[in-house]
Amino acid sequence: NNVIAQMLINETKTLKGYSLILRNQKTLCVTASHILESLESDTNDNIDKHGLLSHYNAYEEEYWTVVESGIIDIDKALTEIPIAVQKFPHLDCGLQERIRHILAYVCAYWSLQNMKISGEDNIEDRKAYNILRPHAGQIIAIFRLLGIEQTAEVGNTEVVEDYITRSVANSRDVLLKGLTNQLVEILTGEGKSVVLAMTGIVLAVMGCSVKCGCYSEYLSKRDVSAFEKLFLAFNVDSLITYGTFHRLCEDLINEYGPVRELVTTAFLNKFVDRKGIMPDNRPTVLLIDEVDVFFSSDFYGNMYKPVARVKDELIEQLVGYIWKHRADRGKIKLNSLKTHIYYILLIKRYPEWETVIENSIKQMLCDLTTFDSHDYVVLNDRIGYKDHDGISFDITYGYKTMFAYFKESEARPPKITPSTLQSKLCLSMDCGRFSYAEIPKKFDRMMGVTGTLKTLPPPQKELLTDAYNINRFTYIPSVYGDNQMTFAEDTMKDCKIEEKGKFNTALRNEISDRQISLSSGNDDYKRAVLVFFESTPKLLDFYNSPEFATMKGDTRMVIEETSTTDKEGVMRNAVTSGAITLLTRVFGRGTDFFCYDERLILNGGVHVIQTFVSLLITEQVQIMGRTARQGNKGSYSMLLIKEELEKFDLNSEDINMMRAHSRFYTTINEKRCEVFLREYPESVKYVNNIKDDHLKSISFLKKLIDNDLRPVQKYLILINKAPMLDVGTVRTICLMDATGSMAQLLQKCKNTVQTMFNRLDVVLESMGALSNVQMQFVVYRNYNCDAKSILQASSWESSGENLRQFMSTIGPEGGMGNEAIELALAHAVAEHNKSQIDQIILIGDKPPNTREEVAQKRAYFGELYWANTCYHTPIEYHLPLQKIKEKKIPIHAFYVNLAAKQIFQKISTETGGRCEELNIVSSTGADRLTQLVSEEILRTMGGDPYVTEYQKMFCRGFNDNS
Repeated sequence: NNVIAQMLINETKTLKGYSLILRNQKTLCVTASHILESLESDTNDNIDKHGLLSHYNAYEEEYWTVVESGIIDIDKALTEIPIAVQKFPHLDCGLQERIRHILAYVCAYWSLQNMKISGEDNIEDRKAYNILRPHAGQIIAIFRLLGIEQTAEVGNTEVVEDYITRSVANSRDVLLKGLTNQLVEILTGEGKSVVLAMTGIVLAVMGCSVKCGCYSEYLSKRDVSAFEKLFLAFNVDSLITYGTFHRLCEDLINEYGPVRELVTTAFLNKFVDRKGIMPDNRPTVLLIDEVDVFFSSDFYGNMYKPVARVKDELIEQLVGYIWKHRADRGKIKLNSLKTHIYYILLIKRYPEWETVIENSIKQMLCDLTTFDSHDYVVLNDRIGYKDHDGISFDITYGYKTMFAYFKESEARPPKITPSTLQSKLCLSMDCGRFSYAEIPKKFDRMMGVTGTLKTLPPPQKELLTDAYNINRFTYIPSVYGDNQMTFAEDTMKDCKIEEKGKFNTALRNEISDRQISLSSGNDDYKRAVLVFFESTPKLLDFYNSPEFATMKGDTRMVIEETSTTDKEGVMRNAVTSGAITLLTRVFGRGTDFFCYDERLILNGGVHVIQTFVSLLITEQVQIMGRTARQGNKGSYSMLLIKEELEKFDLNSEDINMMRAHSRFYTTINEKRCEVFLREYPESVKYVNNIKDDHLKSISFLKKLIDNDLRPVQKYLILINKAPMLDVGTVRTICLMDATGSMAQLLQKCKNTVQTMFNRLDVVLESMGALSNVQMQFVVYRNYNCDAKSILQASSWESSGENLRQFMSTIGPEGGMGNEAIELALAHAVAEHNKSQIDQIILIGDKPPNTREEVAQKRAYFGELYWANTCYHTPIEYHLPLQKIKEKKIPIHAFYVNLAAKQIFQKISTETGGRCEELNIVSSTGADRLTQLVSEEILRTMGGDPYVTEYQKMFCRGFNDNS
């Protein structure tokens, strides 16, 4: 079997050389001169191509000198090269030349190391194809990153012992002066990982501490495994760290010790003397792998919020007492608890922390009354929360989560074990709000590689320059020539749109059709197909569908939960004849699919199907790059769900126009860009707003490290502010449309909810009000969403932090015209029956479903499905509306689209509420949203004087940055 033979050649050490020869025949025929002819930069740094070529030629000469001498005795060379390299930072020559010497020796060592592993010990000449070595494009990329291009610094290429005439101090300032914040584009499949590893080693040898940030833990581990022996050989393994952006940022924040543990030890009076701990004065460099991921919502605009948990047997006993007597409000009032022996002993043990303890107990009592209002999942002795399309066990909602553990431990049978419950009994304290966007600024230099620099949106490129001082962008041409991928983007052949109910059948047919060979006379030959899904649940929904049943046996899946060993096995087989592989979007980046089947390449190569629209074209380019790699043939198509296009402002009429004018992908891309340009400024604004929180957290961290207790306590009290107890509470439920067309509402609500609570606190303090604000966010969709997604509700909250966390788990989904407002109103009635709510805020762009529409849309899943859910009985909106009127609860209705105006006016008029248009897409949409909701809460609490105070403070052209 030809495929098995090719895989053996590539996977067996003794036969790997043949595969290497095939690759080198493609890449090494492209010389440095060819690369430099097409080398581009979009900045005015005037690339010194002559200098680059001179340095490259010097590098080549030195590299071959080391390899040719080393092959005589490889073991001796592998011992001596690292020893020699350690001296190079002190060579009596220019900085660029020292760096070039290190690079040449490191690359030579890599080649010799691979020759030893493969058993190769013969080189015919310097054009030999049997040596693993960086190609010209990779070396030029490294030169650009390290600032090696000035002709004047080429110098002598011969390095011998007597060349090191004196030690030259490798000054921190001199080294940093030679490095520039910059990015280099290296196209997919052309060896970014080699560039990062070699650059990292050179910087580490020169005395830098290097952090290599990636978006994927799997890919980080893969790259560490690939180059670990090289790091160890040059004794830089402790200076080079690979990890996700999250991990690297957390490592930097926790460089003097984990924040959580520092707070806990301070609380327990177990201070650690850190005066002897000297800061590492090495220059710090952040190497970025795929810069567009830096701007993802998981990173840019997100915060690292460590929570310290203090455990003590007195705390466990006090918490247990509160839970046991939860039904007796008299016993668990704050003043009553203060007289309880457990509380008294706790304060006696930690007298300096009395205010912090009191605030924690206040928050605990508040959460005890509302923990039943939040939805959670119990699985394998853990409590998790819905996070977009999955379940996260990293999310917690303060003491609500702790009380949920109590409740589930008492279920019959128990769902939580006693040992797990005991581990959750503690005092919890937020101990910082660190902005991920600010962390890279702590590095002395930032540089990186990416496959999508040219397609990076202009606003993001501007931010890189303005906020991060990345001011040089280089584009390395392909060493494999022109890309051979086919994608007829504006045809129904390669860009298809199907209704959700017909999607599974359409995708099965698309896979089957794309397996057909593109080469005439080979009709019996099947191509390999890769299918990328937006999320794991969507992948599994298709995989387990009856429509796909007949093809299921020949299909493999790769999701985040797949083990590393299984991932690698599936990926090796994914590019063989007839293979069908389903993957989630994260594997559309950086994942190598090596095609060993020459027949597959001749018959059209691998076909990639994308089943969703990426918000950024950079992600799509990466997914497309899983085929037609390294000069091979390949093809790509899109099969999209019609209802999901609403989030890009595409409706049925737009889709009909796309078909009429054959502008499929062009229209989708235009709409995608429009949505991005509208949403991106909101993310930037939010990052700017949370910068102050970040700076306060950094200041707190410094005080914590210095064991300066008083400001530490003051900060912890500030960010763990507890609600007032035994005072009036105004409860507002906010019902929001979360269908595809409302993506901007969800984004702006997430970004403004903390601002809203901050402003409410300021106004209430100014007016001397003794009352609490409680809010619940509810999102509703339509009957083409399942029972878990058609309506989702947060817990009742007295601060914006948990509500923002809830909104971070929500994404736009579904549609189908008029929306399921009837379910949202029914939910509001149910919440009022539990505990009085004072007002309802309704935000949407469509009216509620009519009786006929409810019946028609429920047929999407069928009544048999709905019968086994909490929505077993169809309802019409006027039924819960009547109950709301009877209970005299005002509904303030804000319509985002004129289609909802008439019915929203009717709803608000009948309930005594307010109705206005909310232009959520405008530049002031977020501020207007904040104002409308805040005003109605304040009006309920204190009438028009409170509203006037708010307007006086914050409604000055919406330019406030609170």
